[in-house]
Amino acid sequence: MATSLHAHVVEHLGSRIVSGFIPADTILLAADLEQQLKVSRSVIREACACSRSAVW
Repeated sequence: MATSLHAHVVEHLGSRIVSGFIPADTILLAADLEQQLKVSRSVIREACACSRSAVW
């Protein structure tokens, strides 16, 4: 089964937060994430929705 794009974004951001590369108190802006990760706003929105329910 192929992994969805938003799942890749969730995993990428989660691993960067857990590793300390992105401090836990950092405010992530959708526009910045779109440019950095080269994905659409809808992918960012879906990734945010999924990450809210994720257990790290």
